[in-house]
Amino acid sequence: MIYTAILPEGDGIPFVILFLSIQSVLIGALWLYPIIECAVHHPKTPKKDLWILCITVIPVIGGIIYLIFGRPVGVAGTSKENKEVV
Repeated sequence: MIYTAILPEGDGIPFVILFLSIQSVLIGALWLYPIIECAVHHPKTPKKDLWILCITVIPVIGGIIYLIFGRPVGVAGTSKENKEVV
């Protein structure tokens, strides 16, 4: 068996299922969150369409690239316009 070096002794099937489940959730989150983030927070421009295309065509890498370089400034309520003036 290929996984014998990294699996605990005995039946390693539950470990593999758990590992693949966690991996699937992370990959899904790195694909779905950037699409929603881009659709909600980007203004309607051709750039928005290109980002959504990039995220959907190159799922995980495109999502990571968008989260690092493509998010508009002040997305998480950090812009000066979103703060209340007292």
